[in-house]
Amino acid sequence: MDEARLFQRCMFAGSLWTIVFINHGLLNLVSIDGKQFKQGIDRSMVQLIDEFADFYPEE
Repeated sequence: MDEARLFQRCMFAGSLWTIVFINHGLLNLVSIDGKQFKQGIDRSMVQLIDEFADFYPEE
């Protein structure tokens, strides 16, 4: 899961963000509350979150 997708959740700078635009491999992010916006973030700077991952595999 290395490919970033629109509206995918990710971790950036210790906070949860949503990808809203992808331009030539650079990401534009908006915070979950919609109050902060970051643009031109390199893909290697974020950790993508798989919404289908089982976060509690032992249960």
